[in-house]
Amino acid sequence: MTTTTTTTTTKTTTTTTIIDKKGDSSITTITATTTPRTVPVLPPSIINITKPSTPACAAANMLYEHRLVTQLPSDGWYEGSARRSSGNLLITRLDQPELYELDPADPDTPPRIVLTLDPADATGVLNLSGIPGRPDEYFVLTAFVDLVSVQISNYRVWRLRMPSPTTPEIQEPQLDPVFSLPDPCAVVSVEAVSEHLVVLGDQLNACIHLLDLRGGHGAKAVFSPLVKGNDDYFTPASEEFFGINRIRHHGGYLWFTNSSRGMLARAPAKFDSSGKGQLSVTGGIEVVTEEIENCDGLVISADGRTAYACCMTDGSLMQVEIPPAGISSGGKVTTTKVVEELINPTALLFMPGPEQQQVLHVLCSGEIEVGWRDGHSSMSWAGFADTINEGVTVSVETVVETYDVGESMSTLRI
Repeated sequence: MTTTTTTTTTKTTTTTTIIDKKGDSSITTITATTTPRTVPVLPPSIINITKPSTPACAAANMLYEHRLVTQLPSDGWYEGSARRSSGNLLITRLDQPELYELDPADPDTPPRIVLTLDPADATGVLNLSGIPGRPDEYFVLTAFVDLVSVQISNYRVWRLRMPSPTTPEIQEPQLDPVFSLPDPCAVVSVEAVSEHLVVLGDQLNACIHLLDLRGGHGAKAVFSPLVKGNDDYFTPASEEFFGINRIRHHGGYLWFTNSSRGMLARAPAKFDSSGKGQLSVTGGIEVVTEEIENCDGLVISADGRTAYACCMTDGSLMQVEIPPAGISSGGKVTTTKVVEELINPTALLFMPGPEQQQVLHVLCSGEIEVGWRDGHSSMSWAGFADTINEGVTVSVETVVETYDVGESMSTLRI
């Protein structure tokens, strides 16, 4: 039996054609057509998050809108996102060497694959980071990835240039290798500080590396530890997979998370943009909180007083409020689950919204077998589909046609 399935571009009608060849003389075609479906509203779809108002923080009244990004294929795993100058998102796919582009404001428009790497170079795209001052240019982190055994190797950093109105000389995505990370290492995130400086967290070597490309690419680049400290800042908790995960360079700090330890930490870092372009760490590591269990994704508010991370295992979005006087002042850091019932959230990104507000985009990954997920993880895509189907009423009309086809099927049209 051969089955051909065609789904229309609308949300209301699905047509399935089943072709059953019986012997050499006949074909039976069964066409089942569904009626328009009524789909329930799933909580949450789009909600508003209002930061608590404090007299010492004028920006605390800023309203944050949270928007789910769910139009990616549900059979993939996605860890990285970055903004294009057009307002679209670039999304990395961990289980395939692919890069997607989508319009987060239009959930009806399907994403498109804008780049596919040669499997000889990489089998997964781990993450990417926009290069400051270089619109539509990014550093991209790839590797050979086995999600079932959680084995990742052959890490490589690339520079990606995307076509845009400001770069008419670029007609298609240009991806150039800049550095192959030395083994052994274990890196899942990349952060661009400038067009020459990149930081990468390494749980195996318990540090944050600085990749300096000013001397050139490949062997001429300088790759050295930038932030070191107690191994617990960087390594996984006992019998867990992931230690240091996300890194952000923001507001005079290098911020980073440790997923299995539920930690958000930061180290003061000075970037000299006017002189030699050096990045230096000027103080010790400061633990902000250890209450963001199994965290993934990380964004920091413009004022540096609020951080957001998501938890894939319970499907929550967590907000970390830092006192205006800082952590060392003895002020209390508060951690709150502000959204729950998300579906495998893995990445976060702030993007401009209406009236100079910031929209927090939450990227949700799909239903796929990965070695670090178990029965305690958040609602799966299969469960998501079941929730939708509970509110769906479908009627089916079946038409059966039988006819002779002779020896050849080449002229048969269905």
